[in-house]
Amino acid sequence: MLVFAVYIISTDGRPLLIERFTKDEEMPSDVLLCGLLATIQLLSEELTGEPGSAEKFQLKGYIFHLKSFSNKFQVVVASNFDECPDDLLENLGLRFYKKYSQELENWKGDQTKFSDFGGTIIEQLKGKYKIDISRSLDPKKRLDTMSILSLPKSIQDTALIVVMLEHATVSEMEKFLNKKPAQIEKHLKALQQDGYIGVELMADEIYYYIISN
Repeated sequence: MLVFAVYIISTDGRPLLIERFTKDEEMPSDVLLCGLLATIQLLSEELTGEPGSAEKFQLKGYIFHLKSFSNKFQVVVASNFDECPDDLLENLGLRFYKKYSQELENWKGDQTKFSDFGGTIIEQLKGKYKIDISRSLDPKKRLDTMSILSLPKSIQDTALIVVMLEHATVSEMEKFLNKKPAQIEKHLKALQQDGYIGVELMADEIYYYIISN
């Protein structure tokens, strides 16, 4: 399960904190997206009579899972999976409210008040969800036959192995390639820069992966 970003948004649509794990230019505009998500919650409340009744919203390449807290803010997880990460949303929301309840009462728009919560978000995601520590992955790109053929010939075989393994270290790829680790890393870097692969740190090892669905 891949997480592209986590948003914490005030009820009036202002971003309190945004933690991204993909290229900034690939995500929708912060101002527009936060305003849209806040509006969706307001409309859902008018239609159902229940605050925070909107739970999911989808744009091309992204599935947004939403949860409101104390009619003060909502936590939004942008992902590639349909199943709602209830435990994650609840955990992040309760931790955020416990830490910043006083700041939320008199908040004047200074986002730096909440910036240290980014570390908490990463800690809660580790081990359960994939996050791209390189922030290079483009959710709309796939390493399919046509995209591989469009790559320079020198890195096509590396791209094929990445697709075959889906999630692997350089040493695991080396078993299938007649290349030195430094050369494989160079080719992986090129695939990263093009937005085709992400990077994950697990048990002090670096793994490279693709979006497989």
